[in-house]
Amino acid sequence: MEAYFFGDAGRQLYGAFHEPSGSAEQGVVLAYPGPQEYMQSHYAFRLLAAQLAREGFAVLRFDWRGTGDSAGEAVDINFQQYREDLQSAVQELIDVSGVRRVSVVGFRLGANMAASTQYKHHLDQLVLWEPIQSGASYLSELRARERRKLGDLLDPPSWWRSGNPEELLGHAISRDHSSEIESLDFAQNAIATARRTTVITRTLTAHHQRLADAFRKRGVEAALEEVEDAGARFRDDGMLLAGTTIAHITGKLKAA
Repeated sequence: MEAYFFGDAGRQLYGAFHEPSGSAEQGVVLAYPGPQEYMQSHYAFRLLAAQLAREGFAVLRFDWRGTGDSAGEAVDINFQQYREDLQSAVQELIDVSGVRRVSVVGFRLGANMAASTQYKHHLDQLVLWEPIQSGASYLSELRARERRKLGDLLDPPSWWRSGNPEELLGHAISRDHSSEIESLDFAQNAIATARRTTVITRTLTAHHQRLADAFRKRGVEAALEEVEDAGARFRDDGMLLAGTTIAHITGKLKAA
């Protein structure tokens, strides 16, 4: 693995490139979830990247702007920046590896961003791992975790007591970004084009069907697949353990 920074000066992104075993014609960009779930999914992403590299894929993991080791402030994050970062990561993988075919795997909010980006390069495969079905429900889930985490403190932070937090689970969040998350509709915003799209989830719902239908209406092959450990219902400080899902995603990308 080679870690380095890439992108425009002043807004560089931290990337981790996993070199394939042997020459590669296929590459995969991994899109992390939002900052509130970054640490809990980091180990699973490293395992997925390593597994894909062993199978001959060139892989790039990267931190969103304002997240992890990338430049920028969390309070400035918005969806447009996420989409620009994802475009930059796809181009970086092509430049550093020379691959001809690129796929994107996104998890949770990363899946929503992957599905709503209009790529300059036609994607081979788009794998959407537990995309967020409702932005409002997603925010409610994160705030419930925050209440469980901070509610027992003798002296909670003043912003938390006020009921108008400027942070969410320890990460700064602007009111504008909170509003755009709340109004997120993953089927309506599904504009990405790929040869094949796969939604992987623990339990299929009508929301997932709407997403698949939105892709199919644009002539994009879309599959819905249930995998038992794909669910992202973390314990409050627990790590994502998804060995079966990692194997499933690897097999899906290899099958192409």
